[in-house]
Amino acid sequence: MKIDILLVFLSTLVFVAIRLGLKRKLKWSTLWRANHIFLGIESKFKKNIKSKETLEHSLNHTNEINDEMKKKFKKSNEIISDFLIEISDEVKKINALSNYSEEIFTLAYDSKLPLLVVVMGEFKTGKSTFINALLGEDCLKSDVTPATAVVTMLKYGETSDLIAHFRDGREERYSMDKLDLLSAEGDLEGEELRSKISYLELYLSNPILKEITIVDTPGLNADKPLHSAATKEFIHRADLVLWIFSYAQAASKTEIAEIKNLGEHLKPLGIVNRIDEIDCEEDSVDKIIGELKKRMNTLVSHLIGVSAFQAREAQRTYNLKLLQESRWEEFKTLFAEELLNKCDLRKIKCILLKLKNIIKQIDIYISANRAIFLELTNKISSAELAIKRIEESRKNFNYLLQDWTPCNEYHYCFKRTLLLSDLPNQVENYQQLNLQKNEFEKVYHSLAEEARKAADERINLDFQMRDYRNFYAKYQKDLDIYNHSGIFGGEPLFDFSGRGDAIGRRAADLKATKEILDSQYEVILNKKKSLVAWADRIDLETKTFWKDVRDNVAVNINMLGDELNNVKQEHLLLKAEIGELTWIIEAENLMNNRVNEYLYKMWKVIENKLNLEQKINLINNIDKFVLDISMVLDGSFLESEEFFRERSSLQMIIEQQLREKIIYETRDLEFNKESASRSLVNVNG
Repeated sequence: MKIDILLVFLSTLVFVAIRLGLKRKLKWSTLWRANHIFLGIESKFKKNIKSKETLEHSLNHTNEINDEMKKKFKKSNEIISDFLIEISDEVKKINALSNYSEEIFTLAYDSKLPLLVVVMGEFKTGKSTFINALLGEDCLKSDVTPATAVVTMLKYGETSDLIAHFRDGREERYSMDKLDLLSAEGDLEGEELRSKISYLELYLSNPILKEITIVDTPGLNADKPLHSAATKEFIHRADLVLWIFSYAQAASKTEIAEIKNLGEHLKPLGIVNRIDEIDCEEDSVDKIIGELKKRMNTLVSHLIGVSAFQAREAQRTYNLKLLQESRWEEFKTLFAEELLNKCDLRKIKCILLKLKNIIKQIDIYISANRAIFLELTNKISSAELAIKRIEESRKNFNYLLQDWTPCNEYHYCFKRTLLLSDLPNQVENYQQLNLQKNEFEKVYHSLAEEARKAADERINLDFQMRDYRNFYAKYQKDLDIYNHSGIFGGEPLFDFSGRGDAIGRRAADLKATKEILDSQYEVILNKKKSLVAWADRIDLETKTFWKDVRDNVAVNINMLGDELNNVKQEHLLLKAEIGELTWIIEAENLMNNRVNEYLYKMWKVIENKLNLEQKINLINNIDKFVLDISMVLDGSFLESEEFFRERSSLQMIIEQQLREKIIYETRDLEFNKESASRSLVNVNG
């Protein structure tokens, strides 16, 4: 269209020149030269038109290839989404894994979306301005103060639309004129409303949003906890992160820490913004970018400097010089080569990496709970052994209590004490009680020794008493004989032989002996009474001791009863806890069989040439598939990846040729326009 307009313009110029020439009676040679220039320009225009038609044909062919590829990738993403929903449904069957099921379901939803590009950075780095320049329209508010207050997801839509997703799960549609109120700081009226919003969905009819979905985030250090929280909530959904630095404060400690937290799979593409503020007399842009690259090392995949503000101004005013100063074209080339041309493959890779991370988290969660399960199993075994031990101890203590039960038998406790074994160390105060028991044993032995001596003395005294009785019987006999030895059969009148005196003396001796024996019997009797009193006293002490023993044994039985109740209660709680973990076995079977089976089918459907003949660890499956995709993204294409090679080579070559042709065509048109103008000046001269 531009070429046709230019042809008409040049034709008009030549016609006017001829009329002026005729009017001023100029030389026909000059007019002929002007006409010759016009014919040359017309010839070049026709060639350019033909070249343009060829390029348009090539571009149309490329677009057909792209459309075909997009359909295939869309089909692959739909297949992945379907499988992820099935996996989510399977995982949801395990209540303990419901959170992971929701994550997989969210991943299934995100897999149908274009590549999710999250724009991050600290405040005052120009994130919103950058997005406006990227889309080529002022869709987001940008300000010197931190403008973005709510995470805003920019998606493609045939018509503009604004939907707010609230933290309580509600969704509400707003008119587009409410965008600043809902998303940007500075409006006190909407502050309370913004605090309730989780994120915004902004639909725009922008062709770039057909390829990618952009997420604008609040600054991470904007002194607003809700800002940082909202951004971090969205990070796990990101497929790619664009990290916007401000040249004046790039690579701060907080930025480096946040970038490290993203992990290796979300290594951001670094963009140093606001380079128009650099004083070129003191520092050059390339020098600053070079120093930042050294500081950032491998934390970012690329690092490029731009001025989003200048780029957007150049887009508004069609100022090519300002656009060149902004270095925006350099970024667009990198953005196209590293992102737009590979967004479909990168999307699949990101989905798989996220799925891998979720599965790893599930595996870690299951392993951690399995460790708890094993620990609880060991505790239950220990509790059961403790119950058995306590019940056995209680049984033994009850037997012990029966052994130490007194009866009415005379001196039973005192005599029984000697037959009982020492108290076991399980008995409360067993050492003191065993010392008392040993003292009673010593007293018993002393008492027994005294009783033995008394018994020996009694036996000896009994022998003496028997001898006394024998002597006394003989004395009675001799006395009787003497009393009947007289003439008249009675007692003799005269004791010439001295027999009467001898019998009298014997009677006196026997009487003295009797008194001594009686005295000794009285001593032995008193001694016996003393021993009996001693034994009675010791028996009372022994009964008190037995009561102490029984009380202490009863205390132990009660303590064991309490301990048994506690252990049984703990055993019940442990069984209840382990009952809540029985899902682990089901979960392990689910992950090793059903989920692995779904993943295996998914690989087969997506890439039937990938070698997955045997079921191996599903994490390894993902790693293998991601490795192949990474090789494609990095340019190390596999022989089986002809489809991807065709896209990455043919499309890029044709698009490069088209860009070069358009540049050359524009330059030729400008040159021809200047030549025609000079000729016209000469004609007028």
